[in-house]
Amino acid sequence: MISKSPEDLQYYEDRSKYLRDERGKLLAAREEGREQGEQIGLAKGALAGKVQLLQELLGDMPTTANELQSLSVDILATQFAELQQRLRDQCVGRKHEKLRLKEKLHHRGDCPLETW
Repeated sequence: MISKSPEDLQYYEDRSKYLRDERGKLLAAREEGREQGEQIGLAKGALAGKVQLLQELLGDMPTTANELQSLSVDILATQFAELQQRLRDQCVGRKHEKLRLKEKLHHRGDCPLETW
């Protein structure tokens, strides 16, 4: 039983308030950590999906979702940027090939440039 002295009662109330405050801080920190984890998970999932799509468009064997999820957001972002650049380079190369073909056909008289 709690002693009835004013000092003991004050100590008990102060201690109870301290414990409630600490519990509140812990719960808030836990919630903040959960929200950060969700944001990181969403970012990783979005990047992993984009990486897989670009791999497929480039004709590469797509990396499994589990493998991609084990990577950091920074590594996924780097892979995504590299794959984007490869796709751009591939598209630019095809565009140049098409232009060279047009010019070749035009010079031979087989195909006027205006029809392209």
